[in-house]
Amino acid sequence: MRRRIPPAIVLFVLAPAVGELLSGSTSLDFCSPCHAMVWKRSQMSDTHRFALASGALGFFILHAPFLELSNPTRPDNTAGMSLVGLFTLIGLVWLWRQLVQRQSSDQETLPSI
Repeated sequence: MRRRIPPAIVLFVLAPAVGELLSGSTSLDFCSPCHAMVWKRSQMSDTHRFALASGALGFFILHAPFLELSNPTRPDNTAGMSLVGLFTLIGLVWLWRQLVQRQSSDQETLPSI
């Protein structure tokens, strides 16, 4: 007898891909476990990884103020979305600066040919 995969696991794995298809976006989504495994095995540099992560988060950072202020009669509470977007942006800038500092220190330690 074949074991069936629970629908919750299938939804967890496929939801990011379906969301990307429905939104019409062409960016890659690295939130699903399958994409994380591919990301880990690839030969991308830290700069490429940061660019992909910040590009995926940039969509949400830019849309946070619009979603918070769009409709005051929304049934869900959207208070604080702009602050979360702002703090995420500050965190990305901090990570970028750390990446640049690490790359510049790595270049200084490399022997010149």
